[in-house]
Amino acid sequence: MLSPPSSTVGQVPPGVDLPNTSPQPTTSMFLARVTGSVVCTQKVASMTGHKLLIVEPYRLDEKTRAKLSSTGRTFIAVDTLGAGEGELVLVCQGSSARLTPETKTLPIDAVVIGLVDSVHVDAKEVKVST
Repeated sequence: MLSPPSSTVGQVPPGVDLPNTSPQPTTSMFLARVTGSVVCTQKVASMTGHKLLIVEPYRLDEKTRAKLSSTGRTFIAVDTLGAGEGELVLVCQGSSARLTPETKTLPIDAVVIGLVDSVHVDAKEVKVST
């Protein structure tokens, strides 16, 4: 059996498109609306006393850039600030969620790190759709 010339090994033939296999960037902070809470009477000891919130991420409307709209997804986040239902919050996700003094020993993936007063894009205040 003949082997291809070494100069062509590992090369993509002209006209052949390979799928993008690079990892997609993840968002470590996002805006979200608090839509509820979770009560767990049984949980790991380190989570005792920590309020859990259901948060729904929002994104900037791509066409108008004038409003934030729900993504339709939900996450559970630890509340370190006392956020209430209906509030717009800033959420940190991933390993960064464990970088605050309050969360450094917790087994979490999302934490509320800010209560949002307003959002401005292109020097204009952005409306939040409900």
